[in-house]
Amino acid sequence: MIAQLICQGESEATIRQKVLVEDIFQMRSHSSRERTLQNVLKRLHNAPPIYLELLANGNLDVRRLTNLFLILRENRLLCELIDEVLLEKLQHFDVSVRAADLRSFFETKREQIPNIT
Repeated sequence: MIAQLICQGESEATIRQKVLVEDIFQMRSHSSRERTLQNVLKRLHNAPPIYLELLANGNLDVRRLTNLFLILRENRLLCELIDEVLLEKLQHFDVSVRAADLRSFFETKREQIPNIT
């Protein structure tokens, strides 16, 4: 929805009004709407125009994948988790992720990148 408004040329003030006052996110808490809006705007401002177009006009699956891609662009650790844990499990037809898998991943990352807590 926000991508559609951006593609339509709406100002950030108008978008903010729709989210915070008209509650287009349908969230109870004003602070949750504000926090979500900030994250979405940051992600979309850094997105190439073609991705905005896909988010605004693509079918539901395209919008979901585009959004996932934009999130992965921002979050290296999440991208590595998907690459190193989830994709490997899927390649072996294992569809369950166990706490031990995640612990092992984060322990390895802690060793590689000391400032990860």
